[in-house]
Amino acid sequence: MKFWNSVEKEIAEEEVVSLVRELIKIPSYAEVKDGEKRVADYLANFFRENGLSPEIRKVGNGVNIIVSFGAVEDNSPSLMFNGHLDTVPAENMTIPPFDAEIREGKIYGRGACDMKGGLGSMAMALVALKRAGVKLRGRLVFTGVSSEEAGSWGTKEIVNSGPQTDCVIVGEPTNLEIVSASKGIILAIIDVVGKAAHGSTPELGINAIYKAVKLIQKVQEELPKIFEKKRHPLLGSPTFNLGTIRGGERFNIVPEKCNLVFDRRVLPGESTEEITREFQEIIQSLKREDNEFDAKLQMLMGLPPMDTPLELPFIKCLGEAVKQVIGRIVYSGIPSIS
Repeated sequence: MKFWNSVEKEIAEEEVVSLVRELIKIPSYAEVKDGEKRVADYLANFFRENGLSPEIRKVGNGVNIIVSFGAVEDNSPSLMFNGHLDTVPAENMTIPPFDAEIREGKIYGRGACDMKGGLGSMAMALVALKRAGVKLRGRLVFTGVSSEEAGSWGTKEIVNSGPQTDCVIVGEPTNLEIVSASKGIILAIIDVVGKAAHGSTPELGINAIYKAVKLIQKVQEELPKIFEKKRHPLLGSPTFNLGTIRGGERFNIVPEKCNLVFDRRVLPGESTEEITREFQEIIQSLKREDNEFDAKLQMLMGLPPMDTPLELPFIKCLGEAVKQVIGRIVYSGIPSIS
């Protein structure tokens, strides 16, 4: 408690609010040239003004900013605060996206939650520790990363080039719940194959779109039955979504091909082979029912699922810290990765 009191004295609410607002005022979505760099430069100045030494690395068209505080020994425990510098675009917002207005105790603007609020909070935590003169037994690292909304190149650069830490807290908005699990993504890409013919003689062709409709219906019937038997305590059951359909060339030609892309969300413990088999069995059953049905399946791994065991000492420590601040501990999972 003595440690917390000394750090808390160095945190002024007005300063945190001001920092977050200034970050929001900097447009940093992909289409804005040097937007991420301007956010990184602003944070770098904030860190330098408080006696820390930030490093800015160029990553593709963006940048990463890295700041370390505490022990430097390789064998000392280490923790990373991670957040992304970019946001999604600001089109169709019903408020001024970059004014960072305060209404009824809340800050409104593009990225207020996702995730300049998190960036500002984590940066302030690092600075408060520095100001309080805390001597950490380990190392605390702040990483502000590039292009999370478009490829996650910044985080990939950190994974490949460092710094490496024992644990990572990603400051995405979670309603102050400890999110220790997330579903992964696999795409099932199916090309339904028919036979082209002139639209005036459809009986001479095989309409790939009609065959694709049968496949869609079969998937809707069969996958929910499979999912009923699969559950994760934090994430629930797997899900699927038919995201795109592309078929046909002209209105007067029987379509020869129809392409379907299913977004299959993956639970921890599920394998690519297992999920591939789900779709293969559906395709095979349709072939048995209809000798004109033909389809080719391709599976494309997007992102793997994540599941951090709740019994890990770090998770328990984090839970106690959350309880100390908000009076309760809630563990949850993210149903999707976007």
